[in-house]
Amino acid sequence: MKIVIDTNVFISAVLFGGEADKILSLGKGKKVTIVISKEILNEYIKVLAYPKFKLTDEEIKSIIGEELLPIVTIVNVNSIIKYIKADPEDDKFLSLAVDGQVDYIISGDKHLLDVKKYKKFKILTIREFLEMDVSKMK
Repeated sequence: MKIVIDTNVFISAVLFGGEADKILSLGKGKKVTIVISKEILNEYIKVLAYPKFKLTDEEIKSIIGEELLPIVTIVNVNSIIKYIKADPEDDKFLSLAVDGQVDYIISGDKHLLDVKKYKKFKILTIREFLEMDVSKMK
């Protein structure tokens, strides 16, 4: 099973733990394949650098290098999808999901969650994803 993790889910997982961290744990345990693009990786880094998180450059490098990169598959995105009119910035997650041939996008973003399903994949909250039958996760 392949998934995309929205920025808010990744930030919650690495900074606050809880249910979001369970998603990363599934990736670490090879229960799911987490796909990412360079553009989304850059967004993760940009958000981690927000002053409100008070992270040093070294801490950000550690999070990316030790928590993220070992468990993700980087996908080159060629699709240009323009679907989410309320927040076109979210379209990059749809493009990655299409090119990465994923099953789910895991998000807390209203604009993405409102889409519910696009092409062959679904967009779920952390809780909805975690409530799925784990035995189906290959």
